[in-house]
Parts: sequence; C-alpha cells; structure tokens
Amino acid sequence: MPWSIKHRPELKIVEASFAGRICADSLLEAMMQTVNECLNHHTLLCLADCGTLESEHSAADVERMADLLAKAAPGGFRKAIVWPYLPKAQADVRRWETTFVARGLTARGFPDRASALMWLRNPSA
Repeated sequence: MPWSIKHRPELKIVEASFAGRICADSLLEAMMQTVNECLNHHTLLCLADCGTLESEHSAADVERMADLLAKAAPGGFRKAIVWPYLPKAQADVRRWETTFVARGLTARGFPDRASALMWLRNPSA
C-alpha cells in the first residue's frame, strides 16, 4: 500500500505517510481513514508526510477531496502537510493546501517534518 496511517500518542497526532504514485480514490480513502483515526484517538492534529509522493491529481480530484474532508473533519481539525521533494508533486500538494483552506479547513504546508510538527504544537509559530 502506498500510504500508511499511525497514531503517535507521544506527539498527540495522527500521521499519514504517502509514497510513490497514489490514485485519487486511494488518496481520498487514506484521507478519510486519517480523519477517522483522529476521531478515534481524540486528537484534532494531523501530519500528512508527502515527502516521497509522486502522484499528480486533477483540479477536480483535489476539489472533491477537499469537499469531502471539509464535511468529515471535526471543528478545530488542523493538518500539517510536508511537501513532496519532486517539483510537480510539490505544486499539486500546494494546490491541495490552498483548496483545503478555501473550504474552511486549517491546513498548512511545510518543507520539512520538524517545521510541520512545530506548527501543529504551536499554530501561531
């Protein structure tokens, strides 16, 4: 499976990691499972590590994912996204970030994991 989801109790987050090529339906499934894990573990903090993601998704796919996540995510849900290393995939993830924010979700992208975790712990950072 090109993605995994783990509860990180020591950090009080749920972490989703993505690698390689992932079709839009699989990515949507992973996003919804991540929200469910957050609810199950009583956390509103999510880290999406897309560092090795290679996928490209259409604007329509991103819109659909953002719409469904906006409906499923609880109020106060925060998602930190580690940008992919590949420039094209990075542009796609930045588009996700913009689309999620436009739907009223709190999401922010970061070049590395340390910065993403710092923001999750202290959103004013």
